[in-house]
Amino acid sequence: MKDLYVFGGDSFTWGDGLELYLNTPFWIEQRKKKSTWDVLGSLQNEESIEFRNNNRFAGLIASELNATSIVDSMNGGGLCKGAHLIDSYINESPKAVVYQFTSLMRMTFHFSRFCTCNICTTPYGLIPNVINYYFECLYKRVHNEKFTEKDLFFLNRLKEAEGIVITDEQLELFRNPANNILELFYPMFHRNMKYFIDTFIKQWTKTTKVLLINAWEEETGSLVQSNNFFREHLVPLKGYDGNYYLSYTEWENTFPHRTIADEFKGTENRHSTLLQHRYLADSIIETLQS
Repeated sequence: MKDLYVFGGDSFTWGDGLELYLNTPFWIEQRKKKSTWDVLGSLQNEESIEFRNNNRFAGLIASELNATSIVDSMNGGGLCKGAHLIDSYINESPKAVVYQFTSLMRMTFHFSRFCTCNICTTPYGLIPNVINYYFECLYKRVHNEKFTEKDLFFLNRLKEAEGIVITDEQLELFRNPANNILELFYPMFHRNMKYFIDTFIKQWTKTTKVLLINAWEEETGSLVQSNNFFREHLVPLKGYDGNYYLSYTEWENTFPHRTIADEFKGTENRHSTLLQHRYLADSIIETLQS
């Protein structure tokens, strides 16, 4: 029986945009056009799916190690989606699991979207992207738009649970992108990450090897690196310059093209390139075998 490796993450783990590297007339032409997933989703065929599955880092690792890799069948995901995927396979004794962080912008009030607390189970309780929703409310206040019943529920919960309220100072921060409004949500992030560690990762480590890949978004990546527990499990990523990085953003800046959009200018696809997936696979294999 082949060894099993489970990969949890988001669209970066999933391999969004890799089909653009197919050297067929259709996909060569598509490289000149907008190619974010809202466009690419309807263009998929058996050839593109097979190419993506084989050339994302999970597929490359499976091929190199003659193993079976599991990746979510659906593109995208928040912080908890990859954790739940890995957790659903942990009893099948995987050789290792790999979790790739996404952005804190996709954070819920409580780590899991399956939270059963008396708030999250109410009609307005489960907010999948708390920070984005807060920005929407700030936008409404700045433009004197009326809050909905759901908005008011959210803002009241944010005030009671996190002590975050819309003030003149926050509105000024919203108007000035140079200021960092995300810092308001750092305590929530750290609390959610403690839950992630205690409820998921520490349980996984009892039976398998756990590897973490830092977030592609710089702010989240810095928070991840500041956590000593996470640092112990982060995969050192080999850059194109031969050096190793724990920061994903520093790592991707070593490559000739930072994202697919930098290689294929018209695509607007900001995901990892084909070459980067090869380097990710090599870095993970090197860590697994160390």
